[in-house]
Amino acid sequence: MADSEPATIAITEHGPYRVTGAVAIQDAEGSLLRKGGSWFLCRCGGSRNKPFCDATHGLKGFQGDETADHGSIADRRDSYPGDGITVYDDRGRCAHFGQCTTRLPSVFRHDDEPFVDPRAAAAVDITEVVSGCPSGALAFAADDDPEPGEAAHPPTITPIVDGPYQVRGAVKVVGADGRRYEQRERQTLCRCGHSRNKPFCDGSHWYAGFRDPLPPELVKTMPTLYGWIGGLDALERLTSMFYDGILSEPDPVLEPVFRGMDPGHPKHVAAWLAETFGGSGHLYRRARRIRTHARQAPGSRAHRDPTEGVGRPPGEHGRRRGAPY
Repeated sequence: MADSEPATIAITEHGPYRVTGAVAIQDAEGSLLRKGGSWFLCRCGGSRNKPFCDATHGLKGFQGDETADHGSIADRRDSYPGDGITVYDDRGRCAHFGQCTTRLPSVFRHDDEPFVDPRAAAAVDITEVVSGCPSGALAFAADDDPEPGEAAHPPTITPIVDGPYQVRGAVKVVGADGRRYEQRERQTLCRCGHSRNKPFCDGSHWYAGFRDPLPPELVKTMPTLYGWIGGLDALERLTSMFYDGILSEPDPVLEPVFRGMDPGHPKHVAAWLAETFGGSGHLYRRARRIRTHARQAPGSRAHRDPTEGVGRPPGEHGRRRGAPY
């Protein structure tokens, strides 16, 4: 069963993320979308069904080569010892959200070296900011702990508005070549398709102008086939040309069938096509009412002598009621 498998995100070659195991997939507001089973999440940034893949990566020729380091975190990170706390910084996983430099600029200095000054604030304030680092690039160890600690989270994947996937919990990330990235409790995976540190986010979504979910003013609704065709006017021109063509160039089969056609029949068919192609249903209902009234009018075929045409060969006013259009 997929639910009993370890929570895993597998990168497919130039394609989406394949999620298996008991991982909760949420929307940007934290509402549960899926849990368990096997699901594919968009990695190219172009899906119209985000966060899920809709195969747009194939249409756009997405190049999703992985460039992130597969080495150990311990080999990459820098350490900054302070009073009762040591801060660790793994630049190879930073998503450049700037929450550390914004919340505690005296410690996390984007315009100075070294980047971290752990003595510039109280340890409790530093631990709060470090714990909020979305990518897990920042970590800390209290007192003399040899390794940084991480709070355990249930496995979840949540798209950040206009940003990457925020991955929490014991979720394995496996490259397209089958090699695993070192597991951590906090990770951010690229979903705009532009990161230069794939599969991890490097902040490129800011520069690419990635937007998801789109604000209402940018949402474009897909027009119906009725709209693409040109609406009722275009359909009426089409049906008129069709029936005119049959009658003007007599066909031994079709011409006798439509010879006695009601003059309003082309519009009636156009209204039916309009509803079929996504137009308003009232067009067809209105056309039916008009046709019914016309048939009931004096002199219409419905008021003719019921014996009229009896004995005539098929084809001379001999079309059955309900014959195909």
